[in-house]
Amino acid sequence: MVLSRLGDKLPCVDIFVCTADPRSEPPSLVVSAVLSVMAYSYPADKLSVYLSDDGCSALTFYALWERSRFAKLAAILQETQHRAEVTGRILLGDRC
Repeated sequence: MVLSRLGDKLPCVDIFVCTADPRSEPPSLVVSAVLSVMAYSYPADKLSVYLSDDGCSALTFYALWERSRFAKLAAILQETQHRAEVTGRILLGDRC
């Protein structure tokens, strides 16, 4: 894997997702594109994602805002579930 081989030598990357019209580019697709890019296996401190909305759509803004709030909750739940699984393995003596 490139990430494990190069580590700190990876360059910083800026990714721009562009949109202009929420009628022809549905906000749900735009938001999915932004979140997909953010999920790349790339160091978070070296990846910047920007959304350029030339149409200044409030709908696109709020769709991204709401989806980011949901993603934060999902991350918290996933971390909590992972901790519970690890704790369960330790209590049961399973060290796999």
